Amino acid sequence: YQNVNIVLKIQRELNVDVSVSQKCFTDLKRFLWLTANSSVECLVPSPVIDEAWHSFVLFTQEYAEFCDRYFGHFIHHSPMHEVDVRMTAEVLQPTIDAVNLAFGGVPSTNWHYVPVKELLAA
Repeated sequence: YQNVNIVLKIQRELNVDVSVSQKCFTDLKRFLWLTANSSVECLVPSPVIDEAWHSFVLFTQEYAEFCDRYFGHFIHHSPMHEVDVRMTAEVLQPTIDAVNLAFGGVPSTNWHYVPVKELLAA
């Protein structure tokens, strides 16, 4: 699935080159696939993948059609509020395990759980 408008939205939101935003969109699609196909009840996206997800969700019709076409159901974005849950190893471990199992390791640095600005500056 390709959508240049979403890639450009991610590029603007993250203030990165289009090649970086394309990679973010690719990793978001991987995360959504993992969410739809994993037995883990609540997977946690990395900050970069979460930002890409925010951009995609704003294209409501395209996002709904994408979910229906590729997964057969809508994948809701339910943000974790910092007061509710901290990004601890205990919270992240099920997601990390699912990523390693599905992809044989971390597909890119977009999957690292560091602040977006810190990761994109590297």
